[in-house]
Amino acid sequence: MKNLILTFGLLSLFIVKGQGQSEKVSLNQTDAFWIDSKFVKDKYLIKCHIPDDITIPLDSLPIIFVLDADMTFGMTYDIVRLIRLSEEIPEVAIIGISYGLSQDDWWEKRHRDYSMSKDKAEVWGKIPQAGGGEKFVQFIENELFPFVSAKFGEVGLNV
Repeated sequence: MKNLILTFGLLSLFIVKGQGQSEKVSLNQTDAFWIDSKFVKDKYLIKCHIPDDITIPLDSLPIIFVLDADMTFGMTYDIVRLIRLSEEIPEVAIIGISYGLSQDDWWEKRHRDYSMSKDKAEVWGKIPQAGGGEKFVQFIENELFPFVSAKFGEVGLNV
């Protein structure tokens, strides 16, 4: 009887432990790639959604480029899918620029990339990373666009 209770207890523990594990969520037709930037001297996680519709010439596919993709890529993907249900917009690709890091790291790097100059008046507090916007623009123009073009074959780079 004691062995039966012990066996049942161990079996219950394994069942409960197995139920607590979760699967990662992924979005259909998406991929992610790391790009090292020589301009920013950092790396970016590029999140991509390229539709699998072969009737669309890849060189005419519109692209939505998304900043803050750590927070907005999934939302943008879902909004596009909802709008596409009623065919109000054509098929589009979504390219998101993200950091793939914690929220604190995201906040600091966002300050660096989205500000063109230092905040000498410290209106937003001390932000030593601020002022890297020009390098971020160089990354987009000289590294991200060619990467997307090479990876997906001149996908709608009519920006």
